[in-house]
Amino acid sequence: MNKRNIFRAAVFLIVSLCLPICGSAAVYKYVDDNGVTNFTADMNNVPKQYRGRVQEVKTEIQVQGQQKPPATTARKLLGKGNVSWNEFVVKDPSGTATGVDIRKLFLQSMFESRLIFWLSLELIFSVIMLILLVAFINWPTARGRLTALISIPLLWIVCSAVLMFVFAMPSTQEFFAVSRGYLSEVIKQAPLDEDGKNKLKVLNDRLGELQEKLL
Repeated sequence: MNKRNIFRAAVFLIVSLCLPICGSAAVYKYVDDNGVTNFTADMNNVPKQYRGRVQEVKTEIQVQGQQKPPATTARKLLGKGNVSWNEFVVKDPSGTATGVDIRKLFLQSMFESRLIFWLSLELIFSVIMLILLVAFINWPTARGRLTALISIPLLWIVCSAVLMFVFAMPSTQEFFAVSRGYLSEVIKQAPLDEDGKNKLKVLNDRLGELQEKLL
């Protein structure tokens, strides 16, 4: 995995959140007792009482890599549980489906995968490092300033790399799996016109290409 692929994935996520806008992979879905459809890339995330209801959602690439732990803590703390595909469908006053809120879908997927937690943590850590750098750059001694200019950026790089590659990257894989699961469900069940469904399929394909590059 090279820096260009990481950069492309990061730009895609940022642009997707700013704009309100579908091989076989191990992406699974199940319906809980409340009638809510849930998606995951890891069978271990499925509660035991629902494993008999699990269905595989077919996508276009094969998801590989380390098994992920259940991504539920951040969602529960922030009040973001699994939702139905119908939550992302935009309807007019008469109740007719007119489109899909992709920004809402991606935000939900970020909460479920805990990606938003790791990105927020990275942002907070970067702000702290910048504050320390500004504070120590005005240190009265030349030796102190030199030490700050070397040690703080080095600490920043090392800690950021650990945070991104050890924690954020697995969550990014889960984000893609959850997003593609929701998109597949919307394409399959939402009463959209063919043009709308084709656009969602193109988006799902692009997500699959990015997911494959990050493997």
